[in-house]
Amino acid sequence: MHGARLSELWGVPEGIQQYFLLEQKLALALSTEPVFLAREQSSGMRMWVKFSDGSEESLRRLAVEADILRSLAHPHVLSLKIDKRDFEVPFIGFPWLAEQPLADMDADAMSGADRIRLALSILEIVDYMQGQDEPVVHGRINTENLWVSPSTCWVRLASFGHAVRSTEEDELLADREQTLNLLSELLGRGANAEELKDKIVEYGIAWAESRRNGMDELHGMLRRQFLSSVTADLQAIS
Repeated sequence: MHGARLSELWGVPEGIQQYFLLEQKLALALSTEPVFLAREQSSGMRMWVKFSDGSEESLRRLAVEADILRSLAHPHVLSLKIDKRDFEVPFIGFPWLAEQPLADMDADAMSGADRIRLALSILEIVDYMQGQDEPVVHGRINTENLWVSPSTCWVRLASFGHAVRSTEEDELLADREQTLNLLSELLGRGANAEELKDKIVEYGIAWAESRRNGMDELHGMLRRQFLSSVTADLQAIS
């Protein structure tokens, strides 16, 4: 079912069809605005499309997300491709990379090396955002807003509608603490899980208290764990 029938079913004005063929309405627990998987008419590219519900608050969130994403350029952050906030139904669009929320993935089925690589990418995202001249506080760094391509374990952070620019240390600290909790959840399983969780706590304290002082130590620890995991996997194969 495509086109006008889906537009009517989902309450999206038919004028939107000049841009997209709607394929699926995504059930995102943490997204305030409706989000659709769609195919761009002009290019055939599959995209996420996020619409405003017409309220002032919804328009504000859409503007916040678009403005912040325009200032960020990182491979692990969702990229803004279309900004049509002046359209009859304001919307923004992002390229879709066959991703799904980390919350929907079976982390236990991932190799230890893939989980650590994922953790390193998440850590890199937060350090990048906090290293901006005007730091970005996401506020919702969790498994619902981190989207992963299952075949490659490539991750991107999404949902910037509640993000803010801030130099307030307590707000920056909150993002770092969310990240540490996420890393413990992601890596605290399988062989040597408790030992690794202890190391995250040990090395994470310095990072939680001071991004500049703690990032190198935490990143270095995870890199060493990654190399150890890869070496163990290769020895198991040989």
